[in-house]
Amino acid sequence: MNEVSRLLGFSTAGTTKLIDRLCASGLVERRASPADRRVSMAEAGERAAYQAASVIADVLRSRFVGPLGEDRVAAMVESFALLAPAAPDSC
Repeated sequence: MNEVSRLLGFSTAGTTKLIDRLCASGLVERRASPADRRVSMAEAGERAAYQAASVIADVLRSRFVGPLGEDRVAAMVESFALLAPAAPDSC
C-alpha cells in the first residue's frame, strides 16, 4: 500500500479506501505478505490494473479537470508542488 500511495501521490488512508473499493468490485485482490504479516499487498492482473487506472482517470477528468479546466488544474499542481515536503534523500 505504501508503494501505491507513493506512486499515486495519495495518502495511505486514501489509497487504502481506493484499494478497498477495487477489491469490492473484484478488480484487485488483497494478500498478506509472506515475509511480514503486518504488510498487505494488493495484487491485480494486468487487465484489471488497466481497467482500474482507466476508471480512476475518467473520474478525475469528469469531477476535477472538467469543472476547473486544464489551466487551473496545472496551476494547482504547480502550487501544491511548492508545499510538498522535500524527499528524505534530498536533504
